[in-house]
Amino acid sequence: MGYKTREQANDYTREWRKTHPLSDEARYKDNARSKLSVYIKRGKIVKPDGCSICGFPSGIEGHHHKGYDGENALDVVWLCKNCHVSVHISQ
Repeated sequence: MGYKTREQANDYTREWRKTHPLSDEARYKDNARSKLSVYIKRGKIVKPDGCSICGFPSGIEGHHHKGYDGENALDVVWLCKNCHVSVHISQ
């Protein structure tokens, strides 16, 4: 679908969400990711230069190792994509 403006795309998404609500788990994940993103953009949390396991310097992601609920939303371990996948597979 081609939208002429970002506003049109956002309107479509809002309407779609009314009939396709997120599960509670997905909502927790979305909220935790959004909160972390805001803190990074505001400079309250600084992403490290490398993975905390292997030290790889790019594609660093926050792993919510204690879960996504409100009190743990900002408690992350910084991992590269490969280590992040490995951690999830081993759990």
